[in-house]
Amino acid sequence: MPSRRSGWRTSLQAGSSGVVLDPKGKVIIDNPPHETALAFYSNLHNKYKVDPSGAAQTDWAAAQNFFQQGKTAMMRFWAHAYPLIPKNSPVYGKVGVAPMIAGKAGVAGIPGPWYPLGVPEKGKQNELATSFLKFSFDHNELAVQSSLGLAARKSAFVHYENQPKYANFKPLLQTLSAPATKARPANAKWRRS
Repeated sequence: MPSRRSGWRTSLQAGSSGVVLDPKGKVIIDNPPHETALAFYSNLHNKYKVDPSGAAQTDWAAAQNFFQQGKTAMMRFWAHAYPLIPKNSPVYGKVGVAPMIAGKAGVAGIPGPWYPLGVPEKGKQNELATSFLKFSFDHNELAVQSSLGLAARKSAFVHYENQPKYANFKPLLQTLSAPATKARPANAKWRRS
């Protein structure tokens, strides 16, 4: 089964003005695009029966493992999963990448805050922390070389987009640049997930 983030993304693909909240902070989980997203996911399980047994209990790591073992036909996952396919996997070298699927409103994604750095207000090393933060921002393309291959800036993905190992970056950039792509609500009560 998909994560709640997948349902949110699908509501954007269906034309919602936001995920869970509209731009003014009003709850919109009962708007037609959110209902369309819910119907899409419930139909996968209840009507079309395309998900494997136990899918509702499958976490990200297990789903990725099933895909890498060749036990599932496709995976809608974060773009950084592509270069993490082990060379001894039966699917290694046989995987293609594409922008996120589209709905009535087109391709849509939800950028994640996976690079949460900040400087504490009353830290003992604020000058050093600020220097590190500036370096991390200015040289974000170095993060792509980390074990997860995550970066926080589009420019970091552009830096590598033409290298075969990073064939996932062009579709990722297309998804991030799509008009229906929206960030999570800017709301003090919103949890990062």
